[in-house]
Amino acid sequence: MNGSVRTTGGLSLAGMLLAALVALLIWQLTAGVAQAAFFGTNGKLAFSSARSGFPADNDLYTMNADGTVQTRVTSLDQDELNPSWSPDGTKLLFERAAGLRADVYVANADGSNRIQLTTSASSDLHPAWSYNGTQIVFASDRAGTPGVFDLFVMNANGTGQVNLTNTPTINEDYPAWAPDGSVIAFARDGDIYTMTPTGANLTRLTTATVDEFEPDWAPDSRQLVYRTGKSGNDEIWKMNSNGTAQTNLTNNGNLVDEAPVWSPSGDKIAFVRDAFRNAEVYVMNADGTAPTRITTNTLMDAHPAWQPVPLSGGYPRPKGAGPLSVALVPSYRPCRYPTHIHGGGWNKPSCSNSVNPKLSSRYLTMGTPDTNSRAASFVGSVQINPIVGNPSTPADEADIGVRIAIADVRKQSDLSDYTGQLRVRAEYRRQTDRENPLAGSPVDAGTSTDAPWAFTVQCAATANVNVGSSCNLTTTVDAMTPGTIKESKRAIFQFGRVEVWDGGSDGNVTTNVNDLFAVQGLFIP
Repeated sequence: MNGSVRTTGGLSLAGMLLAALVALLIWQLTAGVAQAAFFGTNGKLAFSSARSGFPADNDLYTMNADGTVQTRVTSLDQDELNPSWSPDGTKLLFERAAGLRADVYVANADGSNRIQLTTSASSDLHPAWSYNGTQIVFASDRAGTPGVFDLFVMNANGTGQVNLTNTPTINEDYPAWAPDGSVIAFARDGDIYTMTPTGANLTRLTTATVDEFEPDWAPDSRQLVYRTGKSGNDEIWKMNSNGTAQTNLTNNGNLVDEAPVWSPSGDKIAFVRDAFRNAEVYVMNADGTAPTRITTNTLMDAHPAWQPVPLSGGYPRPKGAGPLSVALVPSYRPCRYPTHIHGGGWNKPSCSNSVNPKLSSRYLTMGTPDTNSRAASFVGSVQINPIVGNPSTPADEADIGVRIAIADVRKQSDLSDYTGQLRVRAEYRRQTDRENPLAGSPVDAGTSTDAPWAFTVQCAATANVNVGSSCNLTTTVDAMTPGTIKESKRAIFQFGRVEVWDGGSDGNVTTNVNDLFAVQGLFIP
């Protein structure tokens, strides 16, 4: 059945209201919940079934992914519909319809410890978890006309309910929080949109003349599966997260295909075929092939939701590490042809001719009284600081702060202030985390190949004649490359030697040959 509710002329106001309420009841029974496939291995499927008393006694059941071991987890006198699994697979959100209105509930996976989260006099529908399990997004018509919904967000315990969309004349429903936490997908007056978790950056993904709704995220947040009637019948389609590459997955004639949900491993899609008493749950490959019926019942089975089983095999990690602060010292050329022996007990070959030791840089130096009659004012440091996020908010505050400060940088040629660029780099960066997808599969623990980590720092002359130029940079990794550091994604960064390179003869780090100027080290005064 199509998800749109339309009325015709000739009805009294009371008749129109009754028709709208009946249509709302039918919508609650047939419309599927939008959610997200939080990554993991494929666990059980939760679904609603009217086998205990059609049409007003739907209960929630779970079953294995092949349809075996169907187990009833709620047994109330009213409808329990639209289950949604928590990201860790231990809890179920659902709506409980009390007559012609519904509230949002949460329970353990076996149906125990049931808690009512909303108590509005209007209908609260289609709840879905946030990516970190701390918040819930849902649809409610409490702010406007009955049957015209806004999207709300609340804390996982039901507190802090906030209207995200606040458009009482525009119908917004079927919210689905992306597994990476970046956006929420939803249906808006028959098209699919995304917005940030704060309700900003509204982006339209589909523009068909028929209704498109019930979006569900792939576990890598790169694709959406959804329901549409643009092929002439209600079918399942998928598209990229930006709305491109819209692809028809099912083509089943007059039978309704609806309520698609991606599996946590990304390889399967569950959905419902046919409507009302003939509705059954099917599973197909992610490309639409091999649709297989997994429920067989004389009454409606609907609203599938796939349980994520968290991936096993993480990686050893510390309780904490940071901030990392590295002091800088001038870099000297290595001793290749020793002429002397170092004293003081180290007894190592050394190079000490009639000339001073040679800096690695041919272009830069610093003040030192016994070599150039300038005050010793060189101080340099690189600080790398983990910025811990706040999982209780929808924003992604996690980041890495970088602060580079180098004072008294001078030209070798005339000891004037150097006003070119420096290139500060870690010899390598080796990253271990759980952000390692393979060909669209769920992310898993992994270690990246080594790569240098570099920052360009601009130097500026100072007013103090006793101090050379000052070279400073204060930034964060996400400011330079948005989305690099993700909240609730633990990561270990290994760094090699920290180096500072000059800008060569022209002061530009991107041209000519540049020399090593300073490295991490220790000075004993």
